[in-house]
Amino acid sequence: MKKGTRGEARLYVNVSPERLYELVSDVTRMGEWSPETVRCRWLDGATGPAVGARFKGTNRRGFLRWSTKPRVVAAEPGREFAFVVNLMIFHREMTKWRYQFKPAPAGGT
Repeated sequence: MKKGTRGEARLYVNVSPERLYELVSDVTRMGEWSPETVRCRWLDGATGPAVGARFKGTNRRGFLRWSTKPRVVAAEPGREFAFVVNLMIFHREMTKWRYQFKPAPAGGT
């Protein structure tokens, strides 16, 4: 993707915004849902989502393997979870993953 390129997806999930936030912000479970993330673990004594907390992501796609150390930039239970991923070789932020949770009119998120 070119610099400044954005992608967006919207979907309905039949759970409350608070519960969905709990699931998405538990980065230790990311390997269960990601096609390339194998596992994540909190770093520097962090035990959960909080602005400034970092975690290590271990990734694999085919024979390629790499790790990242994202930093949480938004942690509002039931509302938003976001983190930025830095690319180690360039020492700069490359990607921001942002999840926003909004109650659906008929229930769910």
